[in-house]
Amino acid sequence: MNQCTLSSNTASQGYGGAIQNSGQLNVIGSTFTNNSAVAAGGAIDNISSSPLTVNNSTFTANTGGQGGAIYNGGTLTMTNSTVSGNTGSGAIFNNGLAMGSNSILSGDTGGECAGVGCLNATKDAYFLVSGAEQQIGGVWDSGTITLGWSGGSYTVNYGQYSVPASISSTFGGGDLE
Repeated sequence: MNQCTLSSNTASQGYGGAIQNSGQLNVIGSTFTNNSAVAAGGAIDNISSSPLTVNNSTFTANTGGQGGAIYNGGTLTMTNSTVSGNTGSGAIFNNGLAMGSNSILSGDTGGECAGVGCLNATKDAYFLVSGAEQQIGGVWDSGTITLGWSGGSYTVNYGQYSVPASISSTFGGGDLE
Protein backbone atom coordinates (compact mmCIF):
# COMPACT_ATOMS: atom_id res chain seq x y z
CA MET A 1 0.00 0.00 0.00
CA ASN A 2 1.79 3.13 -1.18
CA GLN A 3 0.73 6.78 -0.73
CA CYS A 4 -2.90 6.08 0.11
CA THR A 5 -5.36 8.03 2.24
CA LEU A 6 -7.94 6.10 4.24
CA SER A 7 -10.43 8.35 5.96
CA SER A 8 -13.79 8.06 7.76
CA ASN A 9 -14.10 4.27 7.55
CA THR A 10 -15.99 2.35 10.25
CA ALA A 11 -16.01 -1.22 11.57
CA SER A 12 -19.21 -0.84 13.60
CA GLN A 13 -19.22 -4.40 14.93
CA GLY A 14 -15.59 -5.39 14.83
CA TYR A 15 -11.97 -4.80 14.13
CA GLY A 16 -9.87 -2.56 11.90
CA GLY A 17 -11.76 0.60 10.98
CA ALA A 18 -9.85 0.94 7.71
CA ILE A 19 -7.92 -2.35 7.44
CA GLN A 20 -7.99 -5.76 9.08
CA ASN A 21 -4.69 -7.40 8.19
CA SER A 22 -4.28 -11.17 8.26
CA GLY A 23 -1.33 -11.43 5.87
CA GLN A 24 1.74 -9.32 5.17
CA LEU A 25 1.00 -5.60 4.89
CA ASN A 26 3.44 -2.83 3.99
CA VAL A 27 2.13 0.72 4.48
CA ILE A 28 4.29 3.42 2.90
CA GLY A 29 3.66 7.18 2.83
CA SER A 30 0.00 6.77 3.77
CA THR A 31 -2.48 8.68 5.94
CA PHE A 32 -5.18 7.26 8.22
CA THR A 33 -7.67 9.82 9.56
CA ASN A 34 -11.01 9.59 11.39
CA ASN A 35 -11.35 5.81 11.09
CA SER A 36 -13.08 3.85 13.85
CA ALA A 37 -13.58 0.33 15.13
CA VAL A 38 -15.71 -0.71 18.09
CA ALA A 39 -13.45 -3.58 19.23
CA ALA A 40 -9.84 -2.92 18.19
CA GLY A 41 -7.63 -1.06 15.75
CA GLY A 42 -9.28 2.23 14.87
CA ALA A 43 -7.24 2.37 11.66
CA ILE A 44 -5.53 -1.05 11.45
CA ASP A 45 -6.16 -4.36 13.20
CA ASN A 46 -3.05 -6.50 12.71
CA ILE A 47 -4.09 -10.09 13.46
CA SER A 48 -1.91 -12.61 15.32
CA SER A 49 1.29 -13.69 13.54
CA SER A 50 0.82 -11.13 10.75
CA PRO A 51 3.70 -8.83 9.79
CA LEU A 52 2.82 -5.13 9.50
CA THR A 53 5.42 -2.60 8.32
CA VAL A 54 4.60 1.12 8.51
CA ASN A 55 6.96 3.69 6.94
CA ASN A 56 6.55 7.46 6.59
CA SER A 57 2.86 7.34 7.50
CA THR A 58 0.47 9.31 9.72
CA PHE A 59 -2.35 8.16 12.02
CA THR A 60 -4.57 10.99 13.30
CA ALA A 61 -7.99 11.17 15.01
CA ASN A 62 -8.72 7.44 14.77
CA THR A 63 -10.80 5.68 17.45
CA GLY A 64 -10.75 2.05 18.56
CA GLY A 65 -11.51 0.05 21.69
CA GLN A 66 -8.03 -1.49 21.98
CA GLY A 67 -5.65 0.64 19.95
CA GLY A 68 -7.02 3.96 18.74
CA ALA A 69 -4.72 3.79 15.73
CA ILE A 70 -3.35 0.23 15.63
CA TYR A 71 -4.06 -3.05 17.37
CA ASN A 72 -1.01 -5.26 16.90
CA GLY A 73 -1.33 -8.99 17.46
CA GLY A 74 1.54 -9.89 15.15
CA THR A 75 4.77 -8.07 14.36
CA LEU A 76 4.67 -4.29 13.90
CA THR A 77 7.67 -2.40 12.55
CA MET A 78 7.16 1.38 12.42
CA THR A 79 9.67 3.87 10.98
CA ASN A 80 9.50 7.66 10.44
CA SER A 81 5.79 7.79 11.27
CA THR A 82 3.49 9.92 13.42
CA VAL A 83 0.69 8.64 15.65
CA SER A 84 -1.17 11.59 17.16
CA GLY A 85 -4.61 12.52 18.47
CA ASN A 86 -6.05 8.98 18.49
CA THR A 87 -8.48 7.63 21.11
CA GLY A 88 -8.64 4.11 22.55
CA SER A 89 -6.85 1.88 25.06
CA GLY A 90 -3.54 3.12 23.71
CA ALA A 91 -2.76 4.67 20.36
CA ILE A 92 -0.99 1.40 19.64
CA PHE A 93 -2.24 -1.60 21.59
CA ASN A 94 0.53 -4.17 21.38
CA ASN A 95 -0.22 -7.85 21.93
CA GLY A 96 2.62 -9.05 19.72
CA LEU A 97 6.06 -7.60 18.93
CA ALA A 98 6.25 -3.87 18.16
CA MET A 99 9.43 -2.16 16.98
CA GLY A 100 9.73 1.49 16.06
CA SER A 101 12.32 4.05 15.09
CA ASN A 102 12.16 7.80 14.51
CA SER A 103 8.42 7.75 15.14
CA ILE A 104 6.33 10.14 17.21
CA LEU A 105 3.51 9.08 19.52
CA SER A 106 1.80 12.16 20.97
CA GLY A 107 -1.53 13.53 22.15
CA ASP A 108 -3.31 10.16 22.21
CA THR A 109 -5.89 9.50 24.93
CA GLY A 110 -8.58 7.14 26.14
CA GLY A 111 -9.33 4.08 28.20
CA GLU A 112 -6.66 2.89 30.61
CA CYS A 113 -4.11 4.86 28.66
CA ALA A 114 -4.42 8.44 29.77
CA GLY A 115 -1.51 10.61 28.87
CA VAL A 116 0.66 11.57 25.99
CA GLY A 117 1.94 9.10 23.44
CA CYS A 118 0.08 6.00 24.58
CA LEU A 119 1.50 2.55 23.95
CA ASN A 120 -0.05 -0.38 25.80
CA ALA A 121 2.11 -3.47 25.88
CA THR A 122 1.01 -6.98 26.74
CA LYS A 123 4.05 -8.31 24.90
CA ASP A 124 7.46 -6.82 24.04
CA ALA A 125 7.85 -3.44 22.34
CA TYR A 126 11.04 -1.69 21.23
CA PHE A 127 11.06 1.96 20.18
CA LEU A 128 14.07 3.96 19.03
CA VAL A 129 13.56 7.70 19.14
CA SER A 130 15.97 10.39 18.03
CA GLY A 131 15.93 14.09 18.74
CA ALA A 132 13.52 15.98 20.96
CA GLU A 133 11.77 14.84 24.11
CA GLN A 134 9.32 12.01 23.60
CA GLN A 135 6.71 10.68 26.00
CA ILE A 136 5.00 7.35 26.33
CA GLY A 137 2.12 6.67 28.70
CA GLY A 138 0.01 3.77 29.88
CA VAL A 139 2.65 1.07 29.77
CA TRP A 140 0.93 -1.92 31.36
CA ASP A 141 0.39 -5.65 31.81
CA SER A 142 3.18 -8.15 31.24
CA GLY A 143 4.99 -6.44 28.37
CA THR A 144 8.53 -5.17 28.29
CA ILE A 145 9.19 -1.76 26.75
CA THR A 146 12.71 -1.07 25.52
CA LEU A 147 13.33 2.58 24.74
CA GLY A 148 16.34 3.73 22.77
CA TRP A 149 17.27 7.20 21.63
CA SER A 150 20.09 9.52 20.77
CA GLY A 151 19.92 12.87 22.54
CA GLY A 152 16.87 14.47 24.10
CA SER A 153 14.96 12.85 26.93
CA TYR A 154 12.27 10.25 27.35
CA THR A 155 9.49 10.17 29.95
CA VAL A 156 7.45 7.10 30.90
CA ASN A 157 4.04 7.92 32.43
CA TYR A 158 1.99 5.06 33.85
CA GLY A 159 -1.78 5.08 33.33
CA GLN A 160 -4.17 5.24 36.26
CA TYR A 161 -4.88 1.48 36.31
CA SER A 162 -1.45 0.32 35.21
CA VAL A 163 0.68 -2.46 36.54
CA PRO A 164 4.11 -1.29 35.38
CA ALA A 165 5.85 -3.42 32.80
CA SER A 166 9.60 -3.82 32.75
CA ILE A 167 11.30 -0.74 31.33
CA SER A 168 14.81 -0.70 29.92
CA SER A 169 16.79 1.77 27.86
CA THR A 170 19.43 1.30 25.21
CA PHE A 171 21.57 3.43 22.88
CA GLY A 172 22.31 6.13 25.54
CA GLY A 173 22.72 9.83 24.93
CA GLY A 174 19.58 11.05 26.70
CA ASP A 175 17.60 10.88 29.89
CA LEU A 176 15.03 8.28 30.94
CA GLU A 177 12.58 9.56 33.57
